[in-house]
Amino acid sequence: MKGEYLKRKYKEIEREEKDTLEIPDWQKEIVLQRLKEYHSNPENVLDWVDVQKEIETKYGF
Repeated sequence: MKGEYLKRKYKEIEREEKDTLEIPDWQKEIVLQRLKEYHSNPENVLDWVDVQKEIETKYGF
């Protein structure tokens, strides 16, 4: 009985998340533009570790 309740509750939460987590079109456009830029010049990227170190140094984290 508890197992069925939890399954139903989980499904309900899943449906609510799908309704509330919609990505706005303007954000999708930004991602598409960045992907396009990456595909046109895949060598022009920053390594995350380097970026993280730079941020830590700059802001004292």
